[in-house]
Amino acid sequence: MLVRDSELYLYHLALKRQSNYIHSCTGHFIDEVNSVAVKEARPARRVKDLQLCIATETHLELYDVSEGSLKKLATIDIFATITCMRSFHAENHANSFLAITSDSGNLSIVRFERRVRVDDGDDSIILRTLMNEPLSRSGIRRLSPISRIEVDLYGRCLFLSAIEKNKLCFVLNTNNDDRTLAIQSPLEANRPNMLTLDTAACDVQYENPCFASIEIDTADNNEVHLVFYVLDLGLNHIVKRADFKIETSANFIMGLPSLSKYGISSLNSATKESAYDEDDINPFVLIGFDDYILVKDMNGFYNLKVQIPKRKSQLKLKVSIIAHALQTLKKDFFVLLQSNTGDLFKFKVFPEKSDGNRPQISISYFDSIPLAESLHIFKNGYLFANSEYCHNYLFQFESLGEEEERTGNVVTSLEPTKKLNLEQSDTLRNLRVVQKMKNLNPLLSGGALSSSPLTISTCSSDNPSFYVNGVNFNHVISSQLPGGAKSIWTVRMPAEKYHKLLFISYPKSTMILRIEDGSIEELSTTGNPFRLKGDSTVLVHSIGKRSIIQVCENEVRQIIFNDENQLSSCKLEWFPPAGIKVVSAACTQYQLAIGLSNGEIVYFEMDRLLPEDSLHELQNRIEVDEIITSMSMLSGLRSDWLAVGSEQSTVKIFSLKSSNADEFLEVLALQTFAAPVNDVKLISNEQNIELHAGLQNGMYCSSKVNSRDGEIVDIKTKLLGIDPVSISLLDSIFFDDLVAGLGEEEEEEEEDDNDDGEINKQERMKEEWDTGTLKSCLVLHSSKTWVSYNLESLLYVRPVINRTNNPILTKVTNFTAANVKLNGYCALNASGALIIGKLTDIVTRQNWFQDYELALSGDKEEDQEEDESDLEDEEEGSTLKVPAYRTKKIIKIADSKGLMIYVQNSINENRTRVIITKGEKVCSADTTKESFQLLENIRTATACITKFSTNVNHLVIASTGGKLYTYILHTSASERNVEPSFRLKLLHETIISDCIHAMTPFLDTLLVPLFGNLVLFGLGKKQLLKKSISATTPSITNITALATWKNERLAVGDNRESVTLFLFDREEYLFKAVADDTVKRHVTVLKFLDESTIIGGDKFSNIWTLRLAMEYEKKIETNFPHALNRLQDVPSLKNKAPNIMECPYKLSLMNHFFINDIPTEIQVLESIQLSDRPAIIYLGLQGTIGCLVPLLSKSEIIQLKKIEDIISSADEKFFFEQEMQNSKKEAADIDDGQGFRTLRTQRQKIPEGAYSIVGRDHSKYRGYYTPRRNVIDGDLCESFLSLSFTEQTFLCKDQQGVEIANIKKRINSVRMNYM
Repeated sequence: MLVRDSELYLYHLALKRQSNYIHSCTGHFIDEVNSVAVKEARPARRVKDLQLCIATETHLELYDVSEGSLKKLATIDIFATITCMRSFHAENHANSFLAITSDSGNLSIVRFERRVRVDDGDDSIILRTLMNEPLSRSGIRRLSPISRIEVDLYGRCLFLSAIEKNKLCFVLNTNNDDRTLAIQSPLEANRPNMLTLDTAACDVQYENPCFASIEIDTADNNEVHLVFYVLDLGLNHIVKRADFKIETSANFIMGLPSLSKYGISSLNSATKESAYDEDDINPFVLIGFDDYILVKDMNGFYNLKVQIPKRKSQLKLKVSIIAHALQTLKKDFFVLLQSNTGDLFKFKVFPEKSDGNRPQISISYFDSIPLAESLHIFKNGYLFANSEYCHNYLFQFESLGEEEERTGNVVTSLEPTKKLNLEQSDTLRNLRVVQKMKNLNPLLSGGALSSSPLTISTCSSDNPSFYVNGVNFNHVISSQLPGGAKSIWTVRMPAEKYHKLLFISYPKSTMILRIEDGSIEELSTTGNPFRLKGDSTVLVHSIGKRSIIQVCENEVRQIIFNDENQLSSCKLEWFPPAGIKVVSAACTQYQLAIGLSNGEIVYFEMDRLLPEDSLHELQNRIEVDEIITSMSMLSGLRSDWLAVGSEQSTVKIFSLKSSNADEFLEVLALQTFAAPVNDVKLISNEQNIELHAGLQNGMYCSSKVNSRDGEIVDIKTKLLGIDPVSISLLDSIFFDDLVAGLGEEEEEEEEDDNDDGEINKQERMKEEWDTGTLKSCLVLHSSKTWVSYNLESLLYVRPVINRTNNPILTKVTNFTAANVKLNGYCALNASGALIIGKLTDIVTRQNWFQDYELALSGDKEEDQEEDESDLEDEEEGSTLKVPAYRTKKIIKIADSKGLMIYVQNSINENRTRVIITKGEKVCSADTTKESFQLLENIRTATACITKFSTNVNHLVIASTGGKLYTYILHTSASERNVEPSFRLKLLHETIISDCIHAMTPFLDTLLVPLFGNLVLFGLGKKQLLKKSISATTPSITNITALATWKNERLAVGDNRESVTLFLFDREEYLFKAVADDTVKRHVTVLKFLDESTIIGGDKFSNIWTLRLAMEYEKKIETNFPHALNRLQDVPSLKNKAPNIMECPYKLSLMNHFFINDIPTEIQVLESIQLSDRPAIIYLGLQGTIGCLVPLLSKSEIIQLKKIEDIISSADEKFFFEQEMQNSKKEAADIDDGQGFRTLRTQRQKIPEGAYSIVGRDHSKYRGYYTPRRNVIDGDLCESFLSLSFTEQTFLCKDQQGVEIANIKKRINSVRMNYM
């Protein structure tokens, strides 16, 4: 790859995926872990569909609902645009399959599989592609049959439809030999001039599969038809069986179950004898129209009509059906239908016994929930509502709506014109909210509240939300301690479950607290064998079977517990030589190492075979000849290594292997650092020995130690602050719950020791402990507190989120008690308080942010604390709040400490609501004492903050009615025990007679684009005053984005004409156009990277950067503004083509990248998490939060580009390798005389495009409209980590100088150091 010095290279990562879940389906996709081993031994049986797969356009998520909650199992990235997704069951297969169509032009049949990695033992769920059947050209086209998929209820065929004309039917078969799924060539059912609105699969039991569709005939006055297609399995062709003209308002169709199974006659009695057999299946469909629904059969016997109930407040609104869910029972079935007002209706088909059991239909009100894209009912009594624009909810059925049927609030087809009017209610009647999944779609605005930890402020629903990149350290209790606490330790005996003693070290004393029966109290000093006064404690640790070792600066004591676990006596007292102090110590269960101020190390060891806990001192002491600062051994029974850090900037590894007497206490490895070592820790994680060092210059270093010879390799570094780094170890963290988002679950009945769930959890924890999956994490203390841990082959170093008055922790240790059984911690903070809490959430690649909402006072609902996870448990299950406001603009006030303004529009009324937050607190309005202020008769188009020529902030709101409303904003600072507040006072209104979409402060004025001109407004007494009007270029007609650079330059983004760069002439007080783009771009957002470089996004989901060349900059610097007319890049074109040369110069395209989401906000942060370079954070309309990081060195550009090329070419490499292997096998086969190969079934069957899942070419995807330029796709690079070790080895074997470890290290360095 040729790297040019003048180019800008960016690395892209999607930190949070989009959340517009437009596809969903249910099934049984993957077995539980303990059932995988016996899966093949059992016959394939159909199990209940208690798993849910939801998808956006770019990724899939798999959830399990069997336990009554949404438990995430897997997240799969798809580098394509998914257009449709359906699940189906195939014969002789217990698990469900997925049929996916995308812009790759293929029909992809995939299934979920569980895989255990060989190298690290990681158990993960992957998506395995079984086939990629070509359908059409790549891209989304109306003639491509990728818009809709319908599946036969018995998995016999797939019915695919395009928007126009084309329909295909694929017959599915299962090979009896190897039970593999096979697909036949497609059968066409094309109809020219027909537009397909909706399709459905009909229930015909085991007759020929039947499908129905609503189609518009564009050649016949746009008449709407109901068409039935039947696949003849015997003749292997598909025919149009029936065609009915219906009303043009038809917009919804679904298939109904076979009525004959429920004792309902599906044939007309008048024609039953003549034309139809009694065993014939007559499929029925439900069709939704405006204000009514119709049930119709394929033979045209029935037209059952019923009116859709309406709300009394919306009688004039046309009501239509948008979603449905079918629930089949043993003797009955019902359908839940949702209207466009959010109301759920229960639809039933019942036999009219007085008329030969002919079918009749009824509809009744069931409940009201937010608008859903699709509904799913599970067999365990839960309903999932998948919404594109609201949060997703999991409901539990409280009843089936029999009360409405008993009271007569039912409309039947016996009275097809009868209407039912409803009273709107905010209380759920038959459902109860169990869980909520947050969605950010649509995300119109947002902002970065802080860069360390990275905090993004958004507000897609009513309440402000914060997305924080950090590890949650939730506190349970906190108590202020006497000043001067230095360190803290908790102690428990090996046979005990909970910690029993808590030691707190002071400069000249030690405090001991006893933990018992859920309370903490100070241990009595009477008869206490510990050293409490006159010395400072260096280390406290349990040792042996029933001893505690206390290491002080001038003494070491070993305290023995008796048989009743009570403090008994001091068994050992050891003193350092005169004038020498203990500076550091390390301990395991049977070892003790003490570092002295004279550079010597004293080593003790205990004989494990002897019953008494006797420590034996080794007579030969280790001489380091350096000032020892820290020591560490591996936790556990015994450590084979001792790490010693010194002020001479070195860490030495000593051997403690008892099996090798020659190397015992000898230095095996030495690592030199750039600064003195402040702290060091040795830990064991995932069969690796890791060395972690904190330096006095604020650097943190992590490396691995070779378990054979102690060599130190794979060193990673990160700057944590300006203070020296000290390290605390939490060595009993149960990561499985934290990754699954279950860490915050608290036991509701803590007093019940026999709680089954808790017993199961403790048993599970013991099993995990025995199998070694409990992991260690390190808490790093500097100017801020960080956490370091290994997960998914990556090292994470993330800030601590601790919402206390002083979030900086100085020391942390393990803590386990009756009410904190898992992942507990005990800590000291910078203000000297003792904090006890637990880890609840961690950062992973799939879950980069922890999110939480701020509660608003004055709302209709009672204020309640929101949980800090994507999946939230609802305390009030009977109430469901529907968002009443939609955030239009989020503004961060410059030079303020965390002040954010949220400007929201009411969804149903002409009203604007303003919310102001300070940090993570909501400011209350002075006038109403509520958390917001309402502005009546205003609907906001955009807003901004400016000071004009004063020192007071002014909020200017541009309304859709063509007015500018200027408000004076007063805010009060947040003091201790005083909540922050604000006040908005209307100053005046200014009529502009234009609806504007962007404005920005400039100097002491407000820059507003009006009718294609740039107008600078100053502050007047009665209205805003025009101080300057600058004409723009003729092509600019609709300005949608503005960006300024140091009040000198202005970038103007047009809805169609891309970007124009203006310079401000201070003498004339006007803007003058200098450069514009060479192509048209539909700009949505702009931001300056530097004075010559502009980054922006357009409505076609592209992000790009434009730059004014340096040679033009030099000319402008010497000639602007007086000689502007002479500045022409191509003077000859100025007169010949003035429309092309509207500006003297042209901007050059530097970067271009397709993100599959419309950018709505871009912010440039100088540093994220103390990184060494700036970063670009962008927000997408569908909820995406992404990051672009500049790559500064040629080596990292070349390496990351090579990694991307390796992954993007994986499809071709694996497919060619498979073909070569198969050709070798075929050459070795023996001909059986009939033209068949006897070993043909042994051919490998990896479909082409399997490793990109849907077969989409990555370069074409990321360059959907324009070829990608100088942007490396980090999401694709990180997919390397999801491959098996065999696949990683195969991809790297032909690459010179490329190793798996180096690829992982390079990918890890970007996440750890730049984000």
